[in-house]
Amino acid sequence: MDQTKVLEYLTQHVMLEYLKRLSGAKFNKLVLYSAFPITSAANLSDPHYLAVLEDIRSLTTLASAELN
Repeated sequence: MDQTKVLEYLTQHVMLEYLKRLSGAKFNKLVLYSAFPITSAANLSDPHYLAVLEDIRSLTTLASAELN
């Protein structure tokens, strides 16, 4: 096998493993609203959505031992 093909396969494998772990992770949705400058009231027409990961360890351990 060509070295570039091996590198391409390993990259795809790591990305697939990361996506598998990402799909199984638990998230919470956080909605933030900007505020009006004078009244400091929330601008409900301008929501900003954030995804908060509950357990970061599930994504940081990327199974590097599986590639060896």
